[in-house]
Amino acid sequence: MTGPLVDLTGRHAVVTGAAGGLGRAVAQTLAGVGARVSVLDVNAAGAAQTVAQIRDGGGSADFIGCDVSDAGRIAAAFAQVAASGPADILVNNAGINPRVASLEVSDDVWARTLAINLTGYFLCARRFAKQLLPAGGPGGVARGAVVNVSSIGGSTSLGRGNFSYGVTKGGVEQMTRELAVAWAPRGIRVNAVAPCQIATDGLRALSVTPSAEGQLIDTFLRGIPLGRLVEPGEVAAAVTFLASDAAAMITGVILPVDGGNLALNAGGTIGE
Repeated sequence: MTGPLVDLTGRHAVVTGAAGGLGRAVAQTLAGVGARVSVLDVNAAGAAQTVAQIRDGGGSADFIGCDVSDAGRIAAAFAQVAASGPADILVNNAGINPRVASLEVSDDVWARTLAINLTGYFLCARRFAKQLLPAGGPGGVARGAVVNVSSIGGSTSLGRGNFSYGVTKGGVEQMTRELAVAWAPRGIRVNAVAPCQIATDGLRALSVTPSAEGQLIDTFLRGIPLGRLVEPGEVAAAVTFLASDAAAMITGVILPVDGGNLALNAGGTIGE
């Protein structure tokens, strides 16, 4: 192989939940290797900042307001996306994590978490596939990639009130496998990334706090053999790889970006 391993020049990516954090890092990374990025989010101010940063760096991006818990707003958002040419990359990232113990989860919290974290992923993926396939010509075959953002909480229980979040991430991982198989004949690959705890500004602040929350960081680190939290850019790099032609033969994969967390048994030790 010659030339850069990942080049998304001429590609159009949709990233949900990109007003900040991991979504912003993903949008910036995709734009940095040539993709035009449509940022979908309910947070107009944060999304506008993401778009401005991409444009200031010489990339191409636009903001489209969208609440992924609302099927009608998803339809309207993807109509706007298609108006400027169908997207061929979708990154499902929007999500919430209302930390509530299982016996205390209200019906409303349960329904909203499912609506955003799982149903929203599917509705966006379905809209993406339907608007992309006509571009594939006769037979409905096209080149496209969906990357779903899951979590180590989709494969193992995190406890600490992450019940409804973990259930939805488990659903995301099975949906990834199901759609990968269903859509493979149509030329659409579907994969997911499963990060460990991400080094957000909030978690960095906790790491130097002598408190119960600060001790929680130590708990996280004991479960990560590489000994640190994952950076947003490292997760974004994995997403970008899976979206690119460098991963052309990869579909149905849940890629841990977790410093070895899922490889470590709860009763195991590190470094022996």
